[in-house]
Amino acid sequence: MKYRRQHPIKILSYATRNFWLLSIPLIRGLIYLRFDFEAWVAGAWFDILIVFCMLLLAFIRWGTKFYRYTNEAFYVRTGVASKIEKEVLYRSFSSVEVERKFWLRPFKAAILRIDTNSGSSKKSDLALTLQLKDLNVFIEVYSYTQHSHKLKLCYYPKKTHLVFFSLIFSNTLSGVILLSTLIFQGGKIIGNELEQRFVDTFNSYTRKLTQNISPTALAVSLVILGGWLISFCINLLRHWNFCCERKGSKIVVRSGFLTKRTSYLSSKRINYADLRQSLMSIIFRISSVHVHCTGYGKVKHAIAVLVPFTDRQEVFTTLKMLLPDYPTIKTTVKPTTFQFRRFIFFPVVFILVIAIVGLTMLNFFPTWDNMIFFVCIIAIIPFIWLLIVKFVSTYTTGIGYAEGFIALKYCHFFEFHTVIVPVDKITMVEIRQSLAQKPTDNCTLVIYTNAEKTKSHIVRFLTYSDTIGFLQQNSINFLK
Repeated sequence: MKYRRQHPIKILSYATRNFWLLSIPLIRGLIYLRFDFEAWVAGAWFDILIVFCMLLLAFIRWGTKFYRYTNEAFYVRTGVASKIEKEVLYRSFSSVEVERKFWLRPFKAAILRIDTNSGSSKKSDLALTLQLKDLNVFIEVYSYTQHSHKLKLCYYPKKTHLVFFSLIFSNTLSGVILLSTLIFQGGKIIGNELEQRFVDTFNSYTRKLTQNISPTALAVSLVILGGWLISFCINLLRHWNFCCERKGSKIVVRSGFLTKRTSYLSSKRINYADLRQSLMSIIFRISSVHVHCTGYGKVKHAIAVLVPFTDRQEVFTTLKMLLPDYPTIKTTVKPTTFQFRRFIFFPVVFILVIAIVGLTMLNFFPTWDNMIFFVCIIAIIPFIWLLIVKFVSTYTTGIGYAEGFIALKYCHFFEFHTVIVPVDKITMVEIRQSLAQKPTDNCTLVIYTNAEKTKSHIVRFLTYSDTIGFLQQNSINFLK
């Protein structure tokens, strides 16, 4: 196959962000002058020149980057005077993602991302915007040469499970950041009207609702609620129409409502499976399955999910079909019940600190009692929830082994993990024991896996002698 260029729409993405900040006010100025080009150029010639230079540089970048592929590898060539060619063999692919953004569909274009276990952990090894017809041909060639054309399984989760999954994994902070970015960046592009209108509307509603509620408390609550709602909608749209297939040695994951995504994962390159639960999902006996495979879930706001929330029986059945080599493992080494004090130590400390700080502030600022009380309640609620989570984790933490796989059950902040790792994916095992842990014969076990970046799994407060015996019995000799 001869070298080809990317889709011409890629020129726009090569333009810098400042290009849009300059071009949109220029277009608005042209409309305001009723398309009087002479007056427009006379008043904004310098900005027009900068926009033209940005487009020229973007065109040069597009015109000097080429790609081609064979039955064994994918090639990318860049440069004019000094040409650089990159070759990536199919057998080294960890994941391939095809993303059809909603605004690219009218142009019949899509984004191709290719990742291996080398390269940057923040961006894909190869990322190209291709003609949709050319991209489909490449996927057929790649799928056929990798013996992934035969369908073995197709899993479709229920829509209610997708809604619940989006509820659990909605990130309030990211939603708040996105909301503020839309408002203030919109103010830069369109003018101050959007920002001022938002502030005026917000103030008018707060006047109506603050008769019996603190304005500050209401503002904080609305911002948090708005951020969570935005994050929930993004997650739901991203995972709508979710489907997971097993084709030969490949796992194909499809999802998306506005933006369609298809990910092709090499089952041999999956480092581990991660069954995740929150406290509420433990109560309702449901969980989700995530996988660690280089490239999958790397895009911003993406979640590397294989099975969205469903009941435990269906989770293990589906996991067995998608990853048949992964066994069900029983926990054999656990913390003693006496260790619950160590699990809840830090949440208790933070609760006491917040209470003491709040009482101290009341003594110095008694007229601000409503504000101080509200802030303390808001601050202490997460730690009370964390206290309950850590107490429950006393009875869920542990490790086990079966058929060349090790299971690690631990709690990280508010989330419970059951990580199933093939022993040959483990790069190092570390046992930590502090002076405070020696009298009670407990330790911390740390398992490291390595791909583009090193990932550690920390299981706390296991019995030291049982942990050493467990590792020796199962011939896990990666001790640091």
